This record gives sequence, structure tokens and C-alpha cells, in this order.
Amino acid sequence: MKSPRLPNQVDYLAFYVAIPVLFGIWATPYIVPPTDVLDFGEPFIYVYVCFRAFSAWLIIDLACRCIGHSGARFRFPLWLIFLIGFVVACGPIMLFAYVATEVFRLRNPNIAEFIGHKYLGWNLNYFWTVFKYAGPGLVAWFIAAYGYMKLFNVRLFSYAPDRSEEDVQQDDARQSASDPDSAATALSASLDPLSDTAPDAVPSFLLNSRLPETACVYAIKAEEHYIRIWTEGGTDLLRHRFKDAVNEMRYAGGLQVHRSWWVRLSAVAEFRAKGRAMELTIDALDLQVPVSLSYKQALLNALEERGMVDEAEDADGRLLV
Repeated sequence: MKSPRLPNQVDYLAFYVAIPVLFGIWATPYIVPPTDVLDFGEPFIYVYVCFRAFSAWLIIDLACRCIGHSGARFRFPLWLIFLIGFVVACGPIMLFAYVATEVFRLRNPNIAEFIGHKYLGWNLNYFWTVFKYAGPGLVAWFIAAYGYMKLFNVRLFSYAPDRSEEDVQQDDARQSASDPDSAATALSASLDPLSDTAPDAVPSFLLNSRLPETACVYAIKAEEHYIRIWTEGGTDLLRHRFKDAVNEMRYAGGLQVHRSWWVRLSAVAEFRAKGRAMELTIDALDLQVPVSLSYKQALLNALEERGMVDEAEDADGRLLV
């Protein structure tokens, strides 16, 4: 199964505009009695309810984002983030609806009887009315969010918890115990920089880039919310999480050498000492990549395991590989 792709403009328009508007159109006949629709005018009622559904949808999404990002260290499951965010959003939605309704009523006294709830105000009747409509809204939010992600294989919410490295290691351990042949294949793939036999050999960011799926990735650099990738066929810049890209390349015979750099070891030509840290060169790209001190020893160990290190240094202090 392919890794979920990142959302594009069409996904945002569909989920944050089309779906709430369609929900408002569907809900209008149930919210407004038919007599009111006929007396006041059907188009305005539909526009009004769709506007309320659209604004509530955005408030719920904002609340979920706040809960998801602020509580990232707790790694709440997505359904719990949705539930807490929806409950938190009910307060702002009630306030916004109350203010918007009152503005309409004050500016248009002749339509006051057609707008708002019968018991509009901060009382139990109003809270009960809001709760009665919040139930279908919560169901619609869950169905729309999970359904859209499943149907279009898109990772719509950046605050969804990622699999940790510990989870990945546990999965690998379970696979090794249950299928020795498969484990041996995965191990050989992780040690062979040119191997293409590992599962999910084509990373999702290549599928979303302008580069061919068969391109050999030499280096990846994090640039805020984007990654820049270098291949033998060119470079590209696209929106993707660096952590996810590194995880997808864990069988490609490479290594993270800096908090914002990943390199394929077979593409490395030489190293140069940079104080206590190092800098490596990829001749095929005429590219210099910094190696931070925290990753230096792991890199040297990986090169030694592959027999790629020549202990002799040239006159400039470069370590040739």
C-alpha cells in the first residue's frame, strides 16, 4: 500500500469548502421549517445555513489543529484529537452563531422572526438546541475526515501522530521472528546502497515530485516545511516532512548526517574535517554536505561496515572513500 500523499489545493477546497457547503445544503430542510422557507425565501435560507456550516467547519478544524499541535508530545490518536477539538470548538461556534444572528436581526428587523432559534440566548434551551445540532455535526466531521483520507489516500492532517522509530524497530523485530527469509532480504537491502528489493522501494515524495519514480536519490535536505532532493536525473523542491522522507529511505543504503541532511553512502566521494565536525562531497552533484558532530561517529561506523573508508588522508586533510 502506498504511503499517504500530501494534500494539494484541490483537497483543501474539497474538504474545507465543498463538504461543509454540501452539508449545509443537506441540513437546511431539517433545520428550517418548510413554512419559514416559503414565507421568507428559499435562496436566502440556504445561503445563511451554508455560511453557518462553513464557519463552524473552519472553527472545528482550527480547534483540532490547536489540540493536535499543542499536545504533540502526548501523541493523542487522531480520533481523540477530533473529539476534543470538536468539544472545544462548540464554545466559539455558539458565540459566533449568537453574534452573527443578532447582527442579522438588528440590521433587518423585518426578518427577525425567521432567523435564530425560538429561545435564542444564553439559557438552557439554547444550549440544548446547540447540542441537538452538534451531534450530527460531530458525526459528519468524523465521516468526512476519515472518509476523505481513506478514499483519496491523503494525509490531510499534519498533527496526526507519526510512527516513532521505536515502532518501526518493533515491527522489524516482529517481522524477523515470523519470517526469517523476509528479514534476511530486508537486512541485505539495508546494507546494500544500490538495492531496490526492500518493501516500498519508491518513496512517496518521488511519486509527488516531477522526477521519475526510478530516480536514484543521492541527497535530501530539509528546508522548513519542504525538502529538496537530488537525484542522478535532477533536483526538485516539494512540500514533505523531512522525518518522513528519512524514514522512507531507511532501506536505501543511506544515513542522516545532519539534522537537515540525508545522503546515500555510495554517492559520497570524500570527507573534509570542519573543526570537530566534518563535511562530505558528492562529486556527481558537485555538492558539499555538512556532517554534524552528533552524527559523525555513526557515519564513520557505517562506512567502516561497508569497507568504504580509506584511513589515509591527503595533504588537505580529506578522508577519501
